[in-house]
Amino acid sequence: MPGQEEFATDSPMADFLDVRLPKITKEQYIPRLRSFFDSLELHGSLDEQSREFLKQAKNNREWAQNGLKYFIRAKKKRVEEGQIAEATIRNYYKPSVIL
Repeated sequence: MPGQEEFATDSPMADFLDVRLPKITKEQYIPRLRSFFDSLELHGSLDEQSREFLKQAKNNREWAQNGLKYFIRAKKKRVEEGQIAEATIRNYYKPSVIL
């Protein structure tokens, strides 16, 4: 994919990109996944963010669940403010579920 980071074979992002999805869907999911990681205040490259997310999620499942809830609530607020359509929320949720 143009402009895509290269990921080591042991990277969670490599696994994420191996999922059988159309190329265009993967290209849309990547910035949404980065948005999710950013909302959790994970820093670094997308590869570093994905590794840190999995590390923290394994140690504290509640942290991961609460982070996802907070992220989705923030998107719902944007719906209420008329910034995005309600149907858009699931497009932010899907990439985080795959990882």
